[in-house]
Amino acid sequence: MTPGQVITAIAFLILIVTASGRNKLFNDEQNINVIGQIDSLANQMASYRGYVSSYSRTNPAKSGAATDSELNVPQWFSGRDVRIRNYLSGGRGFVYCTGGCPGGLEGRLRELTDNSLNVGHSSNGQFNVKGQNVTGVTLPSVIQNGDVVYVSVN
Repeated sequence: MTPGQVITAIAFLILIVTASGRNKLFNDEQNINVIGQIDSLANQMASYRGYVSSYSRTNPAKSGAATDSELNVPQWFSGRDVRIRNYLSGGRGFVYCTGGCPGGLEGRLRELTDNSLNVGHSSNGQFNVKGQNVTGVTLPSVIQNGDVVYVSVN
């Protein structure tokens, strides 16, 4: 090898190592962003469930989605993620995340709720917790397959 070829080879190796390091840094930033998004959604669902639960206790005959004003949701919380919704049926309140919520949300919500059996997902119209369909909990048809669900049982 000539000295010029050696210098070119070394420069090429430096370029590969630098590009690889930048790619890893970009992937780490993406992972941190996804984890932050999951944590934010889980906290929003847990907080929102409090309002839905309180409302469903005092309005057990309500069927359908309740507005934020009906739930007495404070103005500052009305800016939550639009994928987080509610539905009331049969004296139960359902808080669910629909429309492409990230994987890992159900697990994070379960962590926040000390492994609550009221946290699961919709599986073919059934409430599924830790791989098991729960009998006696009928999910409203607005909750789609795969949606993460937090049930309020009064």
